[in-house]
Amino acid sequence: MSVIIKMIKNTMNVNSDSIKNPYFLGSKLYLKIISLFYHVKTTDTPVTSFLVKKVLKNIYIFNNIVLMSKSHIIKTAFNSNLAVIWINI
Repeated sequence: MSVIIKMIKNTMNVNSDSIKNPYFLGSKLYLKIISLFYHVKTTDTPVTSFLVKKVLKNIYIFNNIVLMSKSHIIKTAFNSNLAVIWINI
């Protein structure tokens, strides 16, 4: 990151005091849930981010947790009904 800032300063001839130190917004933790069903019971409807968020809000350990982005739902295999869910908290 320091190389990029140095290049910008040199090419644009800007005052180095006017450039703020970079920082990354976002979460510090990723939660991975494995071996959940990809399709909702007795339907062909896949699990959605909305459903994952709704379920998490009903679990007491997630009362004060804020989701930083939508959950990522990945089907484990073509012929399988299992999913892996990544949550950015």
